[in-house]
Amino acid sequence: MTEPYNILWKNIENCPGCTLPKMPEKKIITKTSKVCAMGSCFADEMGWCLRDHGVDMGDHGEVEQLKHLLYQWGTFFDPKNLYDCLDRLINNSWEIKDRHFAYIPEEDVYYYLFMKIRANSNNIDIVKKRLFEVEDYWRNWLAQSDIVILTLGMIETWIDKDNDRAWQGFVGTTKPVHSYENRAYHKTLTYEECLEYVQKCIELVNGYGRKKNVIITVSPVPLASTFRKQDVITANRHSKSILRVVAETVTQLYDNITYFPAFEIVTDCVGWPQAYKTDKRHVRIGIFAQYIAPTFLKYFYN
Repeated sequence: MTEPYNILWKNIENCPGCTLPKMPEKKIITKTSKVCAMGSCFADEMGWCLRDHGVDMGDHGEVEQLKHLLYQWGTFFDPKNLYDCLDRLINNSWEIKDRHFAYIPEEDVYYYLFMKIRANSNNIDIVKKRLFEVEDYWRNWLAQSDIVILTLGMIETWIDKDNDRAWQGFVGTTKPVHSYENRAYHKTLTYEECLEYVQKCIELVNGYGRKKNVIITVSPVPLASTFRKQDVITANRHSKSILRVVAETVTQLYDNITYFPAFEIVTDCVGWPQAYKTDKRHVRIGIFAQYIAPTFLKYFYN
C-alpha cells in the first residue's frame, strides 16, 4: 500500500512538471453543504470555486472578471480582527460607537473600522444600519453552516485605543504613518497571540449552531506593505511562517480541523513570481483554476 503523500523529495525531483502536495482524502463537502468562508481575500477565490460546483456559499456579491465572491462580512486579514468580530457577533461582547467609524472627506463617506461591510455613505446611520444587517446575516449563516473555511493572512494589525479591538485594515496617512485621528496603534502579533486568537475563533465557531468541519489555509498573497522597520519581503515571510505554524498546531489540537496547502501550492510548487499577476502579489486566475481548485476539490469535495 502506497502512502497518500510524498515522503521523499526525490519523488518530486523525478516527476516532470509541477508536483502538487498530497494529503489523505476527507470528503466533507457536498452539494448539500453550507459553507461559511472567513479570512483574507484569498477566500474570495475559494468561495467562487465551490459555488461554481454547486456548493451553497450563502448570499454574496461577486466579481465575475476576477472570479471572486464578495462576502457580506468582507475580509479579515489578521487573527485578532477575525476573533474580535466573531466575539461581538456571537457574544455581543462590545458595543458600536460613533468613533468606530471614520469619515473620509475626500470621498465623502464613512467607513466602519472593524469590518469591511461595503456600505460607503456620507450618512453614518445608513452605514450603521448596513453593519447590523451584515451581522444578522453572518450570524444566521454561520449557525446554519456545517463547513467553515478560515484563511489566515498576516500578523500585523492596528489596535483601537478605545476598545482594544483590531481594525479591519489600516486607515490613516502613510507619510508619515499616522492612524486616523490617532485612534489606533500598530502591533505585530506573536506566535502565541496568533495561536490564542485562532483557537478562540475555532472554539466560538465549534460551539455555534450546527456541528462544523473546519478547513484552515494560509493565504499565499504577500503583504502589500509593512509598518515595521524592515524589508517587506522578510516581514512577509515572518508573517506567513508564524501563521503556517499556527495552522499546523490547531490541526493537531482539534480533530475537526484540516489544513489545505494553498500557500505551498503557490509558493513552492508553482513558484514566485510566475504564479502571480504583474503586481507579484495576487495569484493569477489560471493558477487557481489549474492547480489550487482541482486539488481542493479532489481532497474535500464529494
